[in-house]
Amino acid sequence: MPQPLSQTSHSDDTAVDDPSTSSPPADASVVTDAPTPSSSSSPNPPEPPKRQIVKMPLMKFVLGGTLARDMLPAPVLPRPLNPVYVECDDVRDIPTAWYGIPWDKEALIDYAAKRGWAVPFTKSNNPADVVPGVYDIVLTWPRLTRHYYAKHGIAMRLRDVWDEPRIGKAITFYNNREMPNLTKKQRYIVFDTLEEMGYKPGEALWYLDKLEDL
Repeated sequence: MPQPLSQTSHSDDTAVDDPSTSSPPADASVVTDAPTPSSSSSPNPPEPPKRQIVKMPLMKFVLGGTLARDMLPAPVLPRPLNPVYVECDDVRDIPTAWYGIPWDKEALIDYAAKRGWAVPFTKSNNPADVVPGVYDIVLTWPRLTRHYYAKHGIAMRLRDVWDEPRIGKAITFYNNREMPNLTKKQRYIVFDTLEEMGYKPGEALWYLDKLEDL
């Protein structure tokens, strides 16, 4: 009589090893503290070299000449007049140039009035004689320069300059001899001031001081 076949379950046919319970081969080596990209340290990239300013020799400005006068007015200060780019022992050896705009009464009044620095015009010492909407430029100018310097550390001046055809005067913010100590923040304050006064970039100019007959 034939013997019955043994019963084999389906689960036995498909059984696989459980990696959580299986043991490694006897000759397997265990590696610990292997470096990973995140844990490995890489050297810091070298810092780019600082730009070195190559200074030019001081030009020979002759009294009674026109070398400096021929350079100005200009929207950008020429390098021969910029002590940052000139090799000199004393900045006073470089002719004085001023950065600013021609005398502009209306621009000054409007700028000062927006900040409460403008002085109303009166027909007399009686406050009742104040003319509405009219300001006294003679009294406003010193008050404006005083408040502007107190707030920004920049001295607005009225200077006699060459090549200003109307009255020969310019409202200035700084001169070329002050450039080495002038901060970038102060320069941008001046640019913002000029914009508020209605001047576009490039309209303010560098003027040669009237006393510089060079």
